[in-house]
Amino acid sequence: MIIGCEAGEILDGRFRTEPGSNAVNRFVLSLPKKLADMDESELFGSGPLDESHDAPLLGLGFSLRLVRSLARNVGGDLRFYNQALIVSLPAVNEGRTGLMDEER
Repeated sequence: MIIGCEAGEILDGRFRTEPGSNAVNRFVLSLPKKLADMDESELFGSGPLDESHDAPLLGLGFSLRLVRSLARNVGGDLRFYNQALIVSLPAVNEGRTGLMDEER
């Protein structure tokens, strides 16, 4: 998201855990001013490109699609809603972390 920021711009990010039987960690990040008027297809790079897009932003769509894919692999998601990006990830995964200890 830093690619879309203007000099001195500050983004608002908030993290919270929503408890329950399917606890969810949710991170909400406001969009930079430069990206605020884009729709989801433009933001994620799946819409048509035109001359109004700055070249440095072209990698942003790829990065967002990658984060969305990684989130979905663990049962989460990345959404665009109300001028913000929202990353949701399960808080627990039946006690499995997907990490294994290796002795060397």
